[in-house]
Amino acid sequence: MDMVITRTNSSEEWYPFDESLHVGIFHQSIEWKSMKNLKKIRDFYKTNSSFRGDELIALINEMNIICPKLSKGQAELKEVIKLLQEDTVVIARFAGD
Repeated sequence: MDMVITRTNSSEEWYPFDESLHVGIFHQSIEWKSMKNLKKIRDFYKTNSSFRGDELIALINEMNIICPKLSKGQAELKEVIKLLQEDTVVIARFAGD
């Protein structure tokens, strides 16, 4: 899965969202099932979800909730969260492989 970030200047940046991180979030925990925005990226290969505004903020909040509960991938998820929190990020899109 790739994460595509659109910035305020309309530039796009592609970042890998590693399968191991995805597995850590969606297979080591069942807590994501109650998280509306994380649910949208649960299918590693078919995902094509975009988040902006309040949805992006909600996704970041859900990632912050689940991060300390991961047995693996905490550092990687913290990096994703840090990236999504940058002021110039307007849209985050997750594209399946």
